[in-house]
Amino acid sequence: MRPLFELQDINTHRALRALPIENRRVFSYIMNNYWETNYKASQDGDFRFRYAITSGPGLTVERAMDFASPWSGEVTARLADIVSVEPAPVRITAFKRAEDGDGYIVRLWNAGDFHGPARLRIGALGSRAAAAERNTSVETPWKRPPHGGDEGITLKDGQFGLHIHPFESVTLRVRPRG
Repeated sequence: MRPLFELQDINTHRALRALPIENRRVFSYIMNNYWETNYKASQDGDFRFRYAITSGPGLTVERAMDFASPWSGEVTARLADIVSVEPAPVRITAFKRAEDGDGYIVRLWNAGDFHGPARLRIGALGSRAAAAERNTSVETPWKRPPHGGDEGITLKDGQFGLHIHPFESVTLRVRPRG
């Protein structure tokens, strides 16, 4: 769930034509219960929330994604031992057993405007990685678009190579040997 927030002041039900930043206030509707549509506008109990907010004129999508990562550098390194992808704008959003049990599913998201080759390494499979194919997001075989293009997946030196487009999401089914 993503919180609803307002900057500067509480401006409920007012459409602003401009938002001059004159102070550092952030008002957050943590659980977004303001609207009282089909649930009550309050919840009992104690809740703890943590925020991390950043901005800046030179803030790239890649840096913002690094900032938003919940993992420490050590955890990130350990996860990379299991599965990793390059270049940096391409992110792994899931690595799991396929729903039908036939191999593993890796979901990639190009968080930037990078266009070109990406390399996927699945350390968890070691040298057992045998093949990968594109799937739809519901894990069915992906059909090549009519415009064609180089959408093939290669395997060389234990890494899968594929072509990725700006802001594209890709689902791969990876099968190990025997």
